[in-house]
Amino acid sequence: MVLFLAPTVYVVKYYAVDKPREEAISRDAGGPPHPISQDDADLLPLGERLARHDPDPAIRQASVQALGRVLREPYIGLKRPLECLSAKATLADLATHDKNPAVRAAASEELGKVAQSGAVIRR
Repeated sequence: MVLFLAPTVYVVKYYAVDKPREEAISRDAGGPPHPISQDDADLLPLGERLARHDPDPAIRQASVQALGRVLREPYIGLKRPLECLSAKATLADLATHDKNPAVRAAASEELGKVAQSGAVIRR
């Protein structure tokens, strides 16, 4: 029964608690300190957006490294499963499709580090 209800609980928790807090942080981000300098699971969606869409390759690379640091935190996959799944998918996508080779290499390296402590999805 617990295994059946666990995914539902995570989804409800995400939409009721985590997502509103993450959206508020994303809206307020912009002033110092820069979001990629903090290792916080609440910043995973903002880090993903920076890693995918920022025009500066250095910012994208730093965002990729910040995503990797957060994904390597202990028990983060249990605390924030949906965000982790999305962040891993972002890293996998950037590792193969980013136009900058340094960003692709950083994403590939971070995926390798994350894979050492658990499963990494593959597209």
